[in-house]
Amino acid sequence: MINMNGFRKSGFWVGLFACFALVVSLGIMQAQACPVQECPDCPKPVWWDTADAQVVFNPVPEMGTGGNGRAERPGYDWSDRYEYTWDTFTVGSLDFLVVNLDNEENPSMIKKFWVSFTFDGDLPQQGELVSITSYYDELDEETDTMLFSIGNGLNVEGNCAWLEASLLPQPDRESFVIALGNPNGEFSVNCVQLATKCVPIPSTLLLLGGGLVGLIGVRKKLKSR
Repeated sequence: MINMNGFRKSGFWVGLFACFALVVSLGIMQAQACPVQECPDCPKPVWWDTADAQVVFNPVPEMGTGGNGRAERPGYDWSDRYEYTWDTFTVGSLDFLVVNLDNEENPSMIKKFWVSFTFDGDLPQQGELVSITSYYDELDEETDTMLFSIGNGLNVEGNCAWLEASLLPQPDRESFVIALGNPNGEFSVNCVQLATKCVPIPSTLLLLGGGLVGLIGVRKKLKSR
């Protein structure tokens, strides 16, 4: 005679194990489907893990595409405006990726940024490979433009290039433009990552600036006498 109680118990444990295996397999599939792929072998700044915003393109977008999203802010939350938009464009036969990263205007903050990318082939020795322009949207004006090339702020090691710089004061947004290739097809970019962080201006700089303003005022007063 068949023991139904034992059958039910064994069936229960088999079903429970099957459900557990299904959940684990779905989790693995989800993890494999949505990985955060950083550029391999590229150095990162010491503040990478606490950056305000991180944007990674791996692989880089195809020409004629564009989009928007929210930049990750893993460890610092002083603003909720970190949205970004990106697009690709071509000038002649040279392809570019442009990323506009929004942030909140804060003149008491220094904006640090980091850009790195991996590439295949030989980087050109002339021409700007990366440019960063800051904007004040309310004034509809550019505040600063920085151009980077080999020998001008761009570090190259193996098939990785990177740079770190800062802007002062912090503007409303930055536009990162990165060359993805060259007309002769001698190099191509296959991964791009950006990181930004805002840090307070050192108090010594504020004191120095206040002292200079005071000296200018005293000098004008003496001249008026």
